[in-house]
Amino acid sequence: QQLIAMLGTGDTEIDLVGNPPVAVMMVGLQGSGKTTTTAKLGLWLKKRRKRKVLMASLDVRRPAAQRQLAVLGEQAAIDTLVQNLYEALKMPRPEAGYVTIQWAKGSPLMIPLPASNS
Repeated sequence: QQLIAMLGTGDTEIDLVGNPPVAVMMVGLQGSGKTTTTAKLGLWLKKRRKRKVLMASLDVRRPAAQRQLAVLGEQAAIDTLVQNLYEALKMPRPEAGYVTIQWAKGSPLMIPLPASNS
């Protein structure tokens, strides 16, 4: 209920205003659906919002997760970075108009959050 009160109950459009490339960060616990949601969001942005999308995995400890994102990117015809974070940072910035969707698995600090009463 606190989360609903904080976020609100009405529909809200995704705010993509900002200096391109606009970054969207997907964060959550392992197994919470970040990879699938990232691909679905990328496809939605591509088809409905007519935006160029670049997906990047920041989970350097799980190569299989990076490969899963690459496969989903291929299926949706969305550019995907599968290098490690340090190699991705060396790459030239995407051209103007891109929306980059990056995801990382949750850290151990996120584990107590669901049990927190505050």
